[in-house]
Amino acid sequence: MKKVYWDMLENKECIAVFAADTEVVPAGATLYSMSVKEKNAEYQKYADAYDLRFIFDDDIPLIDFYPVPRVDIFAQDSLGVSVK
Repeated sequence: MKKVYWDMLENKECIAVFAADTEVVPAGATLYSMSVKEKNAEYQKYADAYDLRFIFDDDIPLIDFYPVPRVDIFAQDSLGVSVK
């Protein structure tokens, strides 16, 4: 059986791939952002109290690594991920 790596960062529309006699391994990163309309005091409370900053459409971080297998990203801290 052959193994192929599917770059999830480049293929946002596809959530699964099935191929005969092939193991498909999701690789890269999947970035989850929320609409700016969803920003509220509750999300700001997490940022202030825990330095946990959820990702919104107006502040998308630059993902500068390529993990295998895939990692899902939905938040960052103030020192972690570079922001565009």
